[in-house]
Amino acid sequence: MRVAGNTTISRYDLSGRFVIVAAPSSTQTREVVANGYQPRRVVVHIAPSGSDTVAVVMQSSRTQPGFARPIVIQAVLLSAAPIRGPRGRRVFAAAERLRTRNAFPCPPDASYRQAMGTKTGIEWTDATWNPMTGCTKLSAGCDHCYAHTVAHTKTREVYLRQLPVRDTEANRADPFAPRFWEDRLDLPLRWREPRRVFVNSMSDVFHAHFSLDQIRAVFDIMTLAHQHEFQVLTKRPERAVRLADRLPWPENVWLGTSIESMQVARRADALRDTPAAVRFISAEPLLGPVDHLNLEGITWVIGGGESGIGARPVDPAWARGLRDNCTRHDVAFFWKQWGGRTPKSGGRELDGVEYSDYPTTLTAAG
Repeated sequence: MRVAGNTTISRYDLSGRFVIVAAPSSTQTREVVANGYQPRRVVVHIAPSGSDTVAVVMQSSRTQPGFARPIVIQAVLLSAAPIRGPRGRRVFAAAERLRTRNAFPCPPDASYRQAMGTKTGIEWTDATWNPMTGCTKLSAGCDHCYAHTVAHTKTREVYLRQLPVRDTEANRADPFAPRFWEDRLDLPLRWREPRRVFVNSMSDVFHAHFSLDQIRAVFDIMTLAHQHEFQVLTKRPERAVRLADRLPWPENVWLGTSIESMQVARRADALRDTPAAVRFISAEPLLGPVDHLNLEGITWVIGGGESGIGARPVDPAWARGLRDNCTRHDVAFFWKQWGGRTPKSGGRELDGVEYSDYPTTLTAAG
């Protein structure tokens, strides 16, 4: 297959959606139109790295209305050989050097600083990453949504400067209308040390407003950033099932769903139908007994009480029932908080024990 400028495609990246091209080993920018599947445009920056040539593939905005400007997708060697060991690490190091020299038109802005936290008060994760923001309240667990409160207060001005995914007058005026932040996508690639990353603490990846391309862009980054464990939590696992065969599902992507009471226990059935390597349930805020929740195919459960203004108290019997259900099914259990006026108000101990189990052990960087 030939592309613009009579350049021959050398190989595809792991997702098969972005082209890698053969080009001279000098710094240049080349536009490539990929045909033969869904047409899209990418920009390829070429730069030498010792004896190797580095191609950094960037997705362009020109044919993708959901994207605002180019972002780095992947750095690869322009050779037929697989990227392994020290050679592969040189490629990504070269890409990072190019980035720090401002070779890519992706300067950080206010949204960049909001996208990912090196510190988080969420006990069961190490960081948050928000390439999407905004959501729609769906069930009782959403009544006192902290993300909705933050969007209307702390981050309101930042969010209102970004166009919503569905660009209507009402959505422009609503800071919690779903928004896609292309310039936040590659942030996990900048983190060298492995960590657990809560994806979209301010949104839901599978909200109906987000397109398949936007969801796939998030999954592509999670695939590339294989050193991290990504914790994707959704109240819409049914849509995850519908899109599952069009998304990559590497082992470092966990998928969970929120079940605050047995009234939404059906979400666990949909979760079981996804190909996620780790499936988990967040029973927070816990609003009723879930002692008999079916935990088949579930490897992790988080529980916790509600916090904030108007927080609904959690009955200790509900917490014990959830813990005992996990014990019966050999499921890792994490009790996050009792809640109250603040998340720390009631502490974390359940019957004198802090439950902080995970389904896997995070591997340190070598």
